Amino acid sequence: MTYDYSHSGTKPGPVAPLPWVEANIKAVLQLGISPEKISLGIASYGYDWPSGATRADVVSAREVMQSIGQSVFAAEWDGPSQTPFVVYRDSRGRDREIWFENSAASEQKMELIKKYRLAGFYLWRLGYEDALFWQTVKESLLQ
Repeated sequence: MTYDYSHSGTKPGPVAPLPWVEANIKAVLQLGISPEKISLGIASYGYDWPSGATRADVVSAREVMQSIGQSVFAAEWDGPSQTPFVVYRDSRGRDREIWFENSAASEQKMELIKKYRLAGFYLWRLGYEDALFWQTVKESLLQ
């Protein structure tokens, strides 16, 4: 499980920052577990926090990407974590932050699967993934 680095109960931040994911893979491999026995947990969701709060609502990557596509708000990219996030003002005038995993962030996790020769991945939660996720899987892992 390489997600929920940040979650409801923490301050806003990345769900699965790439350096943290890789550090977890390395830690498990250093325990002597064979890479072919490891499936990487990849998230297909995010959390929507009121800015500065620690309680968040779960949002699907699909919903967030659809909102971005409809110009409801725009996503930014966090370089250190290699994940997208959104800062917006809700209908009540409150500032909010969404940190989420999309196909671009997942592609980088799939590169780790190849780099460390892991067995594969599992997705939490099926149906929450954005429209490009399965194409990313095909291009990253199946070719």
